[in-house]
Amino acid sequence: MKKYLLTYKMGIQKALTYRSVEIIWIISAFLTPLLFMTLWSRNAQSGVSSMNLSEIVTYYFLITLFSQLLSPHIEWDIARDINEGSLSNYLLKPYKYFIHQIIYELAWKTVTQIFNLIPIVIFAVIFRQYISIPQITISKIAFILMLCALSYLLTFLIQYFLGLLSFWMTQIRSFFRIYYMSTGFFSGRYFPLILMPALLIKISKYMPFQYFWYFPTMMILDKENIINKYSSLLIIFIWIIIFIFIIHFTWKKGVRDYSSYGG
Repeated sequence: MKKYLLTYKMGIQKALTYRSVEIIWIISAFLTPLLFMTLWSRNAQSGVSSMNLSEIVTYYFLITLFSQLLSPHIEWDIARDINEGSLSNYLLKPYKYFIHQIIYELAWKTVTQIFNLIPIVIFAVIFRQYISIPQITISKIAFILMLCALSYLLTFLIQYFLGLLSFWMTQIRSFFRIYYMSTGFFSGRYFPLILMPALLIKISKYMPFQYFWYFPTMMILDKENIINKYSSLLIIFIWIIIFIFIIHFTWKKGVRDYSSYGG
């Protein structure tokens, strides 16, 4: 337990060291949905959108909240450890590198969520007259909390896998950016997916991205029926299992190649 607490403490110190960078990251993360919210709010007022103004504002408030709470950023650390050769130090530690990333991310989240409170409160105060959260039962709250945990796990696994690709790709930045654009588009961060063409809606249902933040948001807004709820939950579990297996084999292959090259 002591080694985990030490790693957590080191993660806190690192997060505080880069707090200015994190503040800039948080501000930019809130500006993007604000811009799209302004665009779609105008459409809602003109009757073009299938969602009214209150639903649009509430949607962007929730999707921004979830995107900040449920978004790990471990891929950059993993890529740096592999490319700079510092992964060797972690391979000698008495616990798995995967556990190290979980603890470090938990420490980072502890610090960043404190900074996140400021723009969230500002958002809620400025748009309070438009934000309308439907009544939520205790059972629904429990389901959404479970959903958030699964969504975070799925996002964590995908980003862990992306970081492991650095075993074979030295210029990984472009690959990451493609992932970020795909996530922004299919996770509902740019616009509600129900506004997309029917074909894209059907395709996105079987992709992992909408289960990051869009699905929990639509659950709160009562936009998901009981059938979609449990079928979507099954899809999340399937993606989690798929990435657990992918990571297992990618890590074994990557470490073997890394060691053979003198990493």
